[in-house]
Amino acid sequence: MTANRPLRSRADFSVAALGFTSTILIVSVRFFKQLGALGIFAYVTIGGILIYLLLRYGMRPVAERITPRAATAIALAAAVLIGAVAVPLHDLVNRNVLHIPGFSYGNTDIDDALMVGLNALLHGEHPYSVRTWASSPLTPMPGALLIALPFHLLGSVVLQNAFWLYILFLTLGYLANDRRYALFLWAVALTLSPKVLEEQMIQGADYMVNATYVAMATLLLLRATRRRATWASQALAAAAVGVAFSSRLNFLVLAPLVLSGLVRLLGWKKALEIAGVAVAAFAAITAPFYFTSPGFFAPFHTFGKLTHSTPLLTALGWLGALAVGVLAVWLGLRTDNADTNVYLRNCFVVLFALVAIESALTLPGHDAVLTWMYVQYSFFFFPFGFLYFGSRAIALTKALHGHP
Repeated sequence: MTANRPLRSRADFSVAALGFTSTILIVSVRFFKQLGALGIFAYVTIGGILIYLLLRYGMRPVAERITPRAATAIALAAAVLIGAVAVPLHDLVNRNVLHIPGFSYGNTDIDDALMVGLNALLHGEHPYSVRTWASSPLTPMPGALLIALPFHLLGSVVLQNAFWLYILFLTLGYLANDRRYALFLWAVALTLSPKVLEEQMIQGADYMVNATYVAMATLLLLRATRRRATWASQALAAAAVGVAFSSRLNFLVLAPLVLSGLVRLLGWKKALEIAGVAVAAFAAITAPFYFTSPGFFAPFHTFGKLTHSTPLLTALGWLGALAVGVLAVWLGLRTDNADTNVYLRNCFVVLFALVAIESALTLPGHDAVLTWMYVQYSFFFFPFGFLYFGSRAIALTKALHGHP
């Protein structure tokens, strides 16, 4: 039995490394679309081999050379630098004056939705009475507006991207109990998954930001209940979950997993009580905007993402979303979501399935622009995969080398 453990650890490490590699490669496939299928294949092949080798043979030697304090300082300095560079770069994009040979950057309405919504709110107008420069309705829900507000007041909503990138590093360091190894994986993701930095620094998209604070809020809630924190602390964490869920509708599919974890830790009665606080917070921040919205509540237009090129594909889109919801309920009933690793894995699986199904249903329409747009939604599962596979890879690396 003992002799089999190293072999199993190596196999488990390979699975974790492959999962981590896939997570950071998928989000950047879109970056190489202009190079065609051959360019994408080269990136996935070469990048995949390189990332695996770095995790297998480079992570431990590099991480062991720095101290936890130095790792924290390096990540903080990098995040500050990212934020400092992102603001002027983002401004150039918004003015359509950023020109990089081989790449086309123009103003997008992803970040514009946050800016125009917050500007309207600060001027006493209803945020969902305005539209983006592209005449699109605002997609972010009230929770996303509230969370982005402090950064908007500081000068640019794009600053939140750098902030939550740093929080992602800190969270991996906490889960792995080692910020040195977390820094290594964080650096690998930033350098070998170019779409990560492009989205955060140039485009200002908030997909990964939304997913990161949903992950953080739910993990904090489960941690508070696991440690039997005071009711007030648990209620505060639950309220944060409610606000985070009021960012984008697709994250509601994770609710069964969160409730499952609470039930495991607290039992049904207390779990429903704490979940009720989250629901109340969600309603408190969402309902006022919903009931006062002039006309159709703008964020609900994202249901149109389930509409595809033919009635059959649209029906399949809705059925696919329903199937993902059933999957979430099944995982909630059959697995221990009070366990952090299990919870993160299940969140990754559920969101991955949702993005994969809806992306696949765009293919028969032969609309490459639309397909690539759906592929971009892979940022919704990125933080969960980064944390789950990353923490597993770190733990198994240490196990292979006899670390406790």
